[in-house]
Order: sequence, then C-alpha cells, then structure tokens
Amino acid sequence: MKKLLLTVAFLLTIFGLQAQMQLQYDGILASDVITLPLNGTVNVTVDWGDGTATHDFTTAGNQNHIYPTAGNYTVTITGSLTQFGASNYPNADKLTAVTSFGDLGITSFYYAFHHASNLTQVPTSIPGTVTNMFAMFYGATSFNQDIGSWNVSAVTDMSNMFVSVTLSTPNYDAILNAWSQLTLQNGVTFSAGNSQYSTCMQAARDILTNTYGWSITDGGSIADAVAPVPDAATLTDVTAECEVTSLTAPTATDN
Repeated sequence: MKKLLLTVAFLLTIFGLQAQMQLQYDGILASDVITLPLNGTVNVTVDWGDGTATHDFTTAGNQNHIYPTAGNYTVTITGSLTQFGASNYPNADKLTAVTSFGDLGITSFYYAFHHASNLTQVPTSIPGTVTNMFAMFYGATSFNQDIGSWNVSAVTDMSNMFVSVTLSTPNYDAILNAWSQLTLQNGVTFSAGNSQYSTCMQAARDILTNTYGWSITDGGSIADAVAPVPDAATLTDVTAECEVTSLTAPTATDN
C-alpha cells in the first residue's frame, strides 16, 4: 500500500511538472528585472523561484519581477493562458532556456521570444493547441536548435518566425525533413531567417512549398552560396614547383 501511494505521488508530481510552463533565467544580477508577456485569456499563478510569494494574474499584460539577489532562477507558470508573447516586451534578454511549455492551453506564441538574445534551449515538443508562431524567435540571435520534433500540424502562421536568426544547416535540414513528413496546414508563411539548407533537402522543402503551398523565406541552399575563389596556384604550378630535377648523395655531416 505504501509503495502504491508513493507511486501515485510520484506520478502526480511528474504530471504537475509537465503542466507547468518552466522558464530559466541564469546569470541574474541583484536588482535585475524579468518580464513575463502574459496575454490572451489569463488565469495563472506564477512562482518566481526565489522564495517570495507567488502571484496570481487574471489580466493580460507584461508582468515584472525584481530579484533582490544574484543567482539562477526557474520561473513556473500554472493555470490557463492562451498567449505567451508580445512585441518588444522588455527584459527578454534575461531568458536563457524554456524547459517546459506546460499544459496551459496556449494557442499563440506571437512574439514569444522577441529579442531573447540569450535563449539557447526550448522543449523538444510543443502543445498541440498552438496555431500561431508569428515572430516567435524574432531576434533570438543565440538560438540554434533542431525543433523538427515539434508537431506543427495545427500551425497556420510562422511569419517572421526566425528573423535575424541563423540556424545551422544540419538543424535546418532536420526541421525541413521532419516537417515535410507531417500533415500540415495549407498556405503557411514561414520565415527561417538566414538559415541555409543542404541541396539534398530540396525535395523536403518542395513538399512544404508545392504540396502545402507554404511561402518560405530563408538563406537558400548551400549551393546558392557564393562560390569560393580558387587559389591562385594551379595544380600544374604546384607540380612544377615540386618537380625533382637532381639528387645529391648524402654525406656524413647530414646526420
């Protein structure tokens, strides 16, 4: 019986953690301010992770918190929230990671991480309720993660999603490959910023643009990049320079 109760408690803890949105703020200095862009329909409780009292919010808008001491802090959000994000909300650069999107009923990540220039990590899955990713990572210049595991089947808008961001070619390739295998919404506009894809991913990209009518803005394929300038020396020149014309017998002093 005791083991059963422990198992139930463990499962409730796990499910409770999954239900929370968790945001990581590392390197916070004393008196630093963070801002949560809580919008849409809001009915949440926020734990700021510093031992101070939790706050309940039911009104949409930017919510600030000042940390009295330096440290690394995990902020958790529970309850219900339909939009996380706002254009040009302050202090986004303090955010370093999102470890869980939770189960808040979020439908929109409109400008969720706008200018979050130190964000490097997000969860490997996204709530199936999300339909709007407009400018989600706009200006998140440190972000470079493969989010191909996200099920974006319900998403209708990815405009300006990665403006001023460059994903590595392997990560962008993985995203194109994975999303091309999903059943997607038609006519989605997707901005991949300056990211470039390998020519072998052209077929995957074509599925998005041709089969589903997506409009994609990116840095083009690697083949479209500026060709390298050849070295001035040619193979013939190098061969001539290395040609053996005579041999000299070694002497005792060569040792």
